[in-house]
Amino acid sequence: MNRCRPSNYLLGVIRRRGRNRNIIPPKEIRKKNQEKWKRESGYHMRSIVESVFSVFKNTFGEYTFSKTKEMKEKELILKALIYNKYIA
Repeated sequence: MNRCRPSNYLLGVIRRRGRNRNIIPPKEIRKKNQEKWKRESGYHMRSIVESVFSVFKNTFGEYTFSKTKEMKEKELILKALIYNKYIA
């Protein structure tokens, strides 16, 4: 079994839960029309989101300074507002 690809069992579970889109392209799609598949499935969004999280963590650190859940939420909201202003 290739550890990078989901097993047939996992793909069956994903389909039964109503998520029919493949996250990893099937081999026949990868070789022929991968760009079209990426556009239709929104696959590239994952790399964009990972890039944003990476920049966010490198800028502000991985941890919050606040102790309570309420203050952590406020701290993260402020960091997100600063980040959005920074990239705009």
